[in-house]
Amino acid sequence: MPQHIVVTAYSPEWAAEFERESEMIKNILKDNCVAVHHIGSTAVAGLKAKPIIDMMPIVADLRKVDELASEFEKIGYEYLGEFGIAGRRYLRKGGAERTHQIHIFEATNQADIERHLAVRDYLRTHNEAAEEYGNLKEKLAREFPYDIDAYCDGKDEFVKKLEKTALEWKKRKSSRNLYAENEARNMTDWNADQYLKFMNQRTQPAVDLAMRIIDSKPRRIADIGCGPGNSTYVLKKIFPDAELLGIDLSSEMIEKARKDYPDIEFRVCDALALAGKYDLLFSNACLQWIPDHDTLLPSLMDKLSDGGILAAQVPINEEEPLFKLIKETAAEPEWGLQDVALPPNQTLAPQEYFDILAGCSSSFDLWETKYYHVLDSHKALVEWVKGTRLRPYLAFLGETAGKEFEKVITDRVKRSYPVRKSGDVVFGFRRLFFTAKK
Repeated sequence: MPQHIVVTAYSPEWAAEFERESEMIKNILKDNCVAVHHIGSTAVAGLKAKPIIDMMPIVADLRKVDELASEFEKIGYEYLGEFGIAGRRYLRKGGAERTHQIHIFEATNQADIERHLAVRDYLRTHNEAAEEYGNLKEKLAREFPYDIDAYCDGKDEFVKKLEKTALEWKKRKSSRNLYAENEARNMTDWNADQYLKFMNQRTQPAVDLAMRIIDSKPRRIADIGCGPGNSTYVLKKIFPDAELLGIDLSSEMIEKARKDYPDIEFRVCDALALAGKYDLLFSNACLQWIPDHDTLLPSLMDKLSDGGILAAQVPINEEEPLFKLIKETAAEPEWGLQDVALPPNQTLAPQEYFDILAGCSSSFDLWETKYYHVLDSHKALVEWVKGTRLRPYLAFLGETAGKEFEKVITDRVKRSYPVRKSGDVVFGFRRLFFTAKK
């Protein structure tokens, strides 16, 4: 009997089914498994689709997969080899009424991997295209309920155009964010000691965020952008029984963290390369360095176990006089800083985070807090930003000109930050927080 083609409204159960199935796939592939991606229409929240879960495992060695055909058969899959696409291993479950499909590629096959991920991510972030695609599939399913060839032919032109558009979008985005990604990956020159000059003030938001989820009782936690380990130590104190990992792209920060907190595991690792499932993904003032939050946050949510929580804090302090003054001074022609490429602050408006989290979580909370940090001098204000906001300017200017730039900034902040009766200055800092449950 031919396959009955049915297109239905999106179901959150598809994401849950992917999680269950992908765990079985990982158990079979073991150390050869690099990642397992949910692809196809059921991976796009809100998109009408045939209820077939498409999965794309990425492996280190494709040849080893052929030795595991019998293991996949034990969990209900037909092992069909390349099945018309060179460099792929294709498996399906459900007989004529397919329920699951597996498309395995080797990690070196970036062309096929990027093609699938580009289409998925494009549809996740372009609602009009997703709606048009869903309506087309629904129409074709009504016209050809038992003719899979006619159904596929009917959407072939649209799919080819969609794939071309998605790949071009991905290429533009990659080009646009090349510096941002490189900057995020090259924070190895960050000075841990400079950062920790204000350890208590920088750590307090991590404490506040962790206390917000104190009743969640996570068993497995990853601290994304752990820096010198101060936020990870907060998590250790609040969740002492959890398995805890701190990750950061700065080898200097990780070295400092390992030295100061030897009983906690730390690793140099990219947030999106983090493997495994976690009950809590925690990030204190890091995500602003990573581009594309519209796809970043759903990708992080995919790394959570069922019921897991993504908890994050990002600065939203661009209107603070100190930061505006730095921007204005750097724009003055005499410094020659016009061509300095800056690491972008990718923080979005709260309303934008609302929309993103509404599309990738079962529930979430979003709030902001303004901290008033008491500093002992105007020089301390400049020291605060010396290891972060001022860093690319000082690196470009060199020692002599850099000191002069610092002096000018220090002199100018005095007009915006009057000395209080106590002899201190007060530095305001707004931060945006959210917790999102899978």
